Amino acid sequence: MGSLVEQRYWEDVRRGDTVDAVDFPMSLYRLIVIAAGDRDFTPIHHNPQTARRHGAPDVFVNNTALFAMWERTVREYIGPAGVIVHVRGFRMGTFNLVGETITVRGDVVRKWRDPKPTGKGHIELRVQTEVAGEVRVGPGSVIVSLPYRGGPADQSDEQAEVLSPRT
Repeated sequence: MGSLVEQRYWEDVRRGDTVDAVDFPMSLYRLIVIAAGDRDFTPIHHNPQTARRHGAPDVFVNNTALFAMWERTVREYIGPAGVIVHVRGFRMGTFNLVGETITVRGDVVRKWRDPKPTGKGHIELRVQTEVAGEVRVGPGSVIVSLPYRGGPADQSDEQAEVLSPRT
């Protein structure tokens, strides 16, 4: 069975490229399904009275679900042979509430070749979660590796750094 997501190759990526935004409408039903799926039955994530009693304006999305939204958005961009290597800056600024539509978006900020002949190049994505244009999570950095279109020998790109990524 094939993938529904097209493979993106390192050569096809340029700094400044955008990662297609993915919208996640947050209904109470969806929050309950998320709680069941990740086994986070903390009532603040599905019981409005409990959430308000603990200082939240309403029930809100948990960290695991928000992180999964980042992962889905990035995986749709990189394709099945792409690998998420590292995530930094995943920080919640405020609540992501029931009834809101959460949008995860990103852009390419850097690309480089692995100095070892691994058959993959790397890119750094800046990713963030927004609600109505307000950043709620991030922005953070997601480092991914992508295959070269022609294999390890096909590594030419005028925008690429030659050295390994900064730490």
